[in-house]
Amino acid sequence: MSTTHDFSRRLAALSLVASLTWPLCAAAGSDHTDDGHDHAAPAQAQPTEALAAGGTRQDEGHDHAARQGAAEPHAGHDDWWHRLQDWVIGALGGVHPHDDTAHAHDDLPPVAVTDYSPQTELFLEFPPLVVGQPSEFLVHLTRLADFTPLTAGTVSVVLSGGGLDEERVAVSEAARPGLFRTAVIPKAAGQRTLKVEVASAGIAAVHDLGTQTVYADRADIPVPLEAEAAEGGVVLLKEQQWRSDFATTRVEQRRLRGSVPATAVLRASADGEAHVTAPSAGRLTATAQGFPYTGRAVKAGEILAYLAPALGGETDVASLELAAKRAESALELARQERGRVEGLFAKQAVPERRVAEARNAEGVAEAEHDVARRRLAR
Repeated sequence: MSTTHDFSRRLAALSLVASLTWPLCAAAGSDHTDDGHDHAAPAQAQPTEALAAGGTRQDEGHDHAARQGAAEPHAGHDDWWHRLQDWVIGALGGVHPHDDTAHAHDDLPPVAVTDYSPQTELFLEFPPLVVGQPSEFLVHLTRLADFTPLTAGTVSVVLSGGGLDEERVAVSEAARPGLFRTAVIPKAAGQRTLKVEVASAGIAAVHDLGTQTVYADRADIPVPLEAEAAEGGVVLLKEQQWRSDFATTRVEQRRLRGSVPATAVLRASADGEAHVTAPSAGRLTATAQGFPYTGRAVKAGEILAYLAPALGGETDVASLELAAKRAESALELARQERGRVEGLFAKQAVPERRVAEARNAEGVAEAEHDVARRRLAR
């Protein structure tokens, strides 16, 4: 049912276009030369072929008048006329009866290249390059920042290298969002380096597409082998991609991830544990290397920690630390007092007895400090 409905919509679209085509073409004069697509005589054959094939690919807005062998006298008329066709067919849900490859006049397949710069994605189509013959370049550009079509800017196609002069063609206006079209007419045959330069607001990109052959004559172009059609593939045009949320990236080999962060508990193996039992209660103190930790390498016979036995009575570690601190302060004061008294004695301001007393007090303070330190070290 859906197939019959779709066929009816397309047939209606083609009928309306055909009815509009005849009077306007007749008004244009019998000397009108179209762009290589006869709208009158083949109107029956070409749409029938498109419908039979079930084609759903949309016209990418290629400028038919710029193709090889196209006539120029009515290029302006053809432009607005093809736009009218596209609008009417699209409004009725039909499909443009013309071949959308932009190379329908040629049996040779177009050259298609995809390239990435840090800022833009380039999808380029063009026919094989021949000296003196125009080749239409269809430049599709996507911003990698948000994957939207590039709508404005200057796109330059550059042929260089091969010991020949550089050839440059630029276009400063998009045919429609994301699509820039320009015709390149090579002047010399040989191996040329092809580049596409993009200049827009906040974008300065260069796509180096490598070496392309410019042929001296069309007869020199080798006939490519017929490629096998991919089974189960889906054609998704750039225009369709830009209407949806999508993202693309270059296919390359790289290490995905060397490690994965995770929370875990390290446990020793079953035969890698040893329980050490203290012979008595006490306080565990660290060595100069600190307390052992999981994963630290140790050697046989290495001291891992010290066990200070518990003290009897009311004495505890805190009290011993306080006593050692007081003894240290008393020793410092005794030393200062002894120095002061010795200075006064040198000036004969105090008797020698005061010097002896100060030295004795310093000795007592030093002895008490040593005892406090030894008690704390136990």
